[in-house]
Amino acid sequence: MVAKEQALELQIEDQSLTQIEHFVDHLCDKLMINDAYFGNILMSLNEFFSLLIDLQTQKNVKISYITDYQRLTVKFQPIDKEIVEALESEVDLTNVIDSEVNKRIFILNKLADSIIISDDSSVSLVFDISALHSIVYDDRKKKLQAFYRKKEKKTIADSND
Repeated sequence: MVAKEQALELQIEDQSLTQIEHFVDHLCDKLMINDAYFGNILMSLNEFFSLLIDLQTQKNVKISYITDYQRLTVKFQPIDKEIVEALESEVDLTNVIDSEVNKRIFILNKLADSIIISDDSSVSLVFDISALHSIVYDDRKKKLQAFYRKKEKKTIADSND
């Protein structure tokens, strides 16, 4: 299946968090992502964007997503080196309480399936959505098989009359 992509450019400020929510809402509606995944994706993007508000020196960031319906990758670009260094640092439960930055990074590491730091000053949050689409596929397959079994039984019954 062909990958789908969409992008949004935002100013890095508190008011843009509403636009992040609309972005995630649109993305999840378009990809038929349920509420559990929606919550993880929204919280991850909110935490990452809040990290940008706290540390980023650039004024704008481009957010884009791409999916093959197995994985959803949300990319932020450009990202300052300070944020990259913070993401690469070890964060555990003992130092989460001391720092808002550490708390955000800890949450990101727990909610996103992976965080990819690229050489092109970008950071991507990756979410595995394959299970969601497998469930939908399996449900549709069962319904289609049930439909044909009923039709086959009716055809056999009609020919025996």
